[in-house]
Amino acid sequence: MEPGGRAAGARGGVKAADADDVTALIRYASSAGIPVTVQPSGHGASGNSDGAILLRTGQLDQIQVDAGRQTARIGAGVRSGQVQDRSLRARPDRDAGQ
Repeated sequence: MEPGGRAAGARGGVKAADADDVTALIRYASSAGIPVTVQPSGHGASGNSDGAILLRTGQLDQIQVDAGRQTARIGAGVRSGQVQDRSLRARPDRDAGQ
């Protein structure tokens, strides 16, 4: 990383606040022929950043759980510990009355 959090060799960086930001960046980069590299949590890009736009997804950290359907929507900036914590809280207490 260079000072200021930009990966060495990256063309620039974008902090996505929502899915619309991601969509706009991908459309722009695709039309301009510029590669995009994702940086989910601020600890390194997930691909080669040389000449790429660095897409920072750390603010996309929402977790939505539907216990009835047993599904979850997990944002691109969610860290694995957050998923573990949330899944433990969503789990029914298996020791109660069983």
